[in-house]
Amino acid sequence: MITTVVSETGRHRLVLTHYAPDEECRAHRHSVSQISVLLVGAYEEVSAEGRRAVAGPSLSCKPQGFEHENRFGEHGALMLSLQGEDPAGPATSYFVTQLENRRAGTKVLDGAAGTGPWAHGLHGGRSMGLAAPPAINPGLQKARRRLLAEPDLSIAGLARSLDLHPVHVARLFRSTFGRSPAEMRREARAARAVDRIIRSPDALADIAVSEGFSDQAHMTRSVGEVSGWSPGALRRLLAT
Repeated sequence: MITTVVSETGRHRLVLTHYAPDEECRAHRHSVSQISVLLVGAYEEVSAEGRRAVAGPSLSCKPQGFEHENRFGEHGALMLSLQGEDPAGPATSYFVTQLENRRAGTKVLDGAAGTGPWAHGLHGGRSMGLAAPPAINPGLQKARRRLLAEPDLSIAGLARSLDLHPVHVARLFRSTFGRSPAEMRREARAARAVDRIIRSPDALADIAVSEGFSDQAHMTRSVGEVSGWSPGALRRLLAT
């Protein structure tokens, strides 16, 4: 885990954290309330409330003293958290909600910090509060792994290998994983790039090429869209 305080007031602090691929956090409690936005990557969370499998832009709230444990995804996870006094309303209860994009989550953090109405960023969110993640067809899980491992494989080619129509495959992915195949591929590529940007000394241009971006500018746009920071700014913030 690599973490830095982005800003701090008397009531709250805004913390940016990157978790390494497959990193585990054993059962623990936070001494203050925490509202977090998963910017990119994935994780599983286990608590008395059940098990959540979370991927893509998502919002979570943990009240003070809430016990939980985490395992982070194969490409790691970048999270932005507001820690401090409980905001008013539903933030005093644990929940996890998927969001349309990163901006919806950061609006919630702004509101929780006292700069706007707390709940407005939740509109359009999808509850992920299942007691356990649904069973996933092994064939679809294998298709997901292949999709992420073979960047040159088209969605149509993946659909043909499954003997399904591409539109049906997209619907299966969205209903099962909460993201379309194209979204999952873009997010995984950005997560891999973020991990290397933060944790390796490699030149940004070299990371861009090896991770399948057309050039460094393309990677900068993609990383900026999911995180709100440029690759260079992330590297400076979370320098090891």
